[in-house]
Amino acid sequence: MLELFTKFYLTKKDGLIIHELESPGLIKGDKVHGTIDWERRYKLMRMHTAAHVLCGVFEQREETLITGNQLDLEQSRVDLSLEEFNREKMKQNVEVANGILNKELPIEVSFIKMEDAKKNTKLFKLAMEFPHDLEEIRLVDIVGHDLQADGGTHVKNTKEVGKIVLLKCENKGKNKRRVYFGLEP
Repeated sequence: MLELFTKFYLTKKDGLIIHELESPGLIKGDKVHGTIDWERRYKLMRMHTAAHVLCGVFEQREETLITGNQLDLEQSRVDLSLEEFNREKMKQNVEVANGILNKELPIEVSFIKMEDAKKNTKLFKLAMEFPHDLEEIRLVDIVGHDLQADGGTHVKNTKEVGKIVLLKCENKGKNKRRVYFGLEP
């Protein structure tokens, strides 16, 4: 087996997950052994779960949808369809989210047929149209707090996330608010 150490990137095309290598070197039939950078992945899992908890709080308290997001290792952001730009309310929502994280709520994954999912619009928290051409979707349930369609990786319970730290809030225009946050262990 050829030993080749290179980075790769995941993309999706026609429903398939494709691993694109940073540099050439493999040919069809080569055997590969992949490893996961666990420290990086775990940070992203924690950040992803934090974003769900935070967005769940905004959705429940402010009746808002998610208009965008970007998850990263040290700083992430969520964009929300909030009418009012109120920093104090945003701080309060972060505090509520931290209270939920401390409850050690389990996170469960399940699958549901799309035809059944369409009957519950609360499963779709994005302001943009969800790709409804799927036969089945994956649900992530932060038990007792938030249930939604999602394909990402999460921790097993909310206590693993740590504490959400509000870094910055921005007014991005009419009904567009951006919240930057990080995590403390």
